[in-house]
Amino acid sequence: TFFHDNNLKTRRNLRGQIERRNLEINSDFLAAFRSVKESLDEIHSNVQGMSDSCKSMQVRLEKSKIQTQELMTKTTELQNESTKLALQKDLSERMRQKLSLTNKEVQELKGGADKHRIGSEFFTVLEKVNRIHSECKIMLAAGHQTTGLSVMERMEELKELAI
Repeated sequence: TFFHDNNLKTRRNLRGQIERRNLEINSDFLAAFRSVKESLDEIHSNVQGMSDSCKSMQVRLEKSKIQTQELMTKTTELQNESTKLALQKDLSERMRQKLSLTNKEVQELKGGADKHRIGSEFFTVLEKVNRIHSECKIMLAAGHQTTGLSVMERMEELKELAI
């Protein structure tokens, strides 16, 4: 306690002492909460920084996601195109094998090693030329006029060469 004697002088000073004591307590209270406020301000600043970082990462992640989707779409398109081209290549290769003669077969039609002898190989190649010619008619009916006519013309040339 800060009140000891009950006399006129102490009673007059009592109010001033109470107010000083009250100011002192409030000052101590403010000093204690000032450090709490500074800690909370620092925490708020850190949380705000983390929030800004998260927003920045979210924007970059969204951009990355869009780029990845575009890349995946392009990759899928290219894979489909590659598959299509591989099929076309395979089809072209098979068509070339089926609709053309080997160098050996062409030589056989020209007369082979001995131009005056005609053997079974000659007739086999001539049959193949006729078969290719017939298959070209099917190609023409299917709408492949350029290819069909070109192959038919080549087979006609080879028939004339053989005769």
